Amino acid sequence: MRTPYVYIVTHPVLESVKVGHGAESARQPDRIESLGRYGWQIYRRLFMASPKLAYTVEQATLFQLRHRYHAPQHLPAGAIPVGGWTETASASLVPPRLAWDVLCAEAGREWLTSDQPRRRPDNRVRAVKPLAVEHVAAVRELANILGGTDALSTRNIRVAIGCSTEYAIRLRDAVRAEKKD
Repeated sequence: MRTPYVYIVTHPVLESVKVGHGAESARQPDRIESLGRYGWQIYRRLFMASPKLAYTVEQATLFQLRHRYHAPQHLPAGAIPVGGWTETASASLVPPRLAWDVLCAEAGREWLTSDQPRRRPDNRVRAVKPLAVEHVAAVRELANILGGTDALSTRNIRVAIGCSTEYAIRLRDAVRAEKKD
């Protein structure tokens, strides 16, 4: 399941603040992580009920920053290799705290006026179920039967163990990491 969110990131060298939206997923790299490879640091993120709501809050926040605070786009086209330079503002015009306050105000306004389901977003850090020793051993045995860890698939693991896809991915990755060591 993809958990949508909106975020504020900063870049100390470029003296820039960026507003964006993304989604956590076990299958795709996180947007904030991909920005982190280029020096961006997370200021804060807010989980949302739907991707549409996350996008709407991002756009409403940018509108406020551009028109209420007169903060133009800070970085030129191509300045961020993974895209998103149009969502930037100068940190001297828009400190991260101000950008966060605007984002939260827009999130509240959109949440109250939208037709989105009123599911409460889960902003808690999820507890990760530890890998059971017997499950790791079973996946090791499955890898031996299949002829190596490269042949392991999450589907095979899910069928053999009877677990979720996320847990199967973690089991597969743990066994593959053992074989590399």
